[in-house]
Amino acid sequence: MVELDAGREVAVSPRAPDDLHVGEGGNPIATGFGEQTSSQIGTGIEPAEIREYVPGDAVRQIDWKATARLDQPHVMEFEGGADRQTILVFDHRASMGDGRAGTTKLDYARQLAVAIVDRARTDDDGLGYYAVGDDGVTTAISPLVRTDAWATVRTKLLAAATTDGRSGGVGPGRSPNTRLASRVASDDSAFGRTVEPFLSEGGAYQQRFDAQPLAGAIRTAEYPSDTVVRTVIVTDDSRPDELRAAVRRASRNGSTVAVFMTPTALFESSELTDLAGAYSDYVAFEEFRRELAGMEDVDAYEIGPGDRLSAVLSAGRTRRRRESA
Repeated sequence: MVELDAGREVAVSPRAPDDLHVGEGGNPIATGFGEQTSSQIGTGIEPAEIREYVPGDAVRQIDWKATARLDQPHVMEFEGGADRQTILVFDHRASMGDGRAGTTKLDYARQLAVAIVDRARTDDDGLGYYAVGDDGVTTAISPLVRTDAWATVRTKLLAAATTDGRSGGVGPGRSPNTRLASRVASDDSAFGRTVEPFLSEGGAYQQRFDAQPLAGAIRTAEYPSDTVVRTVIVTDDSRPDELRAAVRRASRNGSTVAVFMTPTALFESSELTDLAGAYSDYVAFEEFRRELAGMEDVDAYEIGPGDRLSAVLSAGRTRRRRESA
């Protein structure tokens, strides 16, 4: 028991995993998420130069085309002259509860998302936050309304828990059109009969988005104009079609996109006993990640337990050696 003086508060943070891996195809892309940048750079749109990555550089600066071409991590620096905004879309649906207690998908996703928020605060970047539960958006913080939302978003991330599909969200959920349609349906006037089919069609359109909460969140999000906008989606790989739709919608908003996914193959609730099966599942995940990364202005990364990923990749290498022998 800890006794506190009157008026004092203590914030308790969930235990963070100590083996966070962020990378591509098993290769880590950077270390030191949330560390102070080694030097401040411009925040404009025009690229200034490409240089070799150094520890402490922001992940969003990494130029993956140059990195692949030069076989070493490189970053893009920009000329000054414009503000930057980050739109963070954080998935805390039931599937994010996969894994062992304290090392679930949500635990790794949270650690990464908190680091992104800390980076935005360090760089004085604007921040919008849209949390996604099973029934839709559970938290919406517009970058157009809050310019200092870093601490608020950080607190909400630390308190985030998985939803179970039965709790309601604040949106996109039941739209104004849906509510109006229910009233017009009972209106037998000429106006009601004329308008009702259009509202019914709008309701069906809304329901299609409700079945894809990530895309619905991005549709709900307010994107600032005349700024450099980066949409960051933190989710898992359990709904590939939905994630594709969300990425395309974010791209249509004029934003570059960074996707961070927790591979389901690494989050068995018990010890990994079927390493061969886990490796096959990881290969399928990697194909999907590369597909997303191949889209224009999209980067896609894996996040998860480094020790499990190493074990799965080691099993894969052993299998390939046996097959080639």
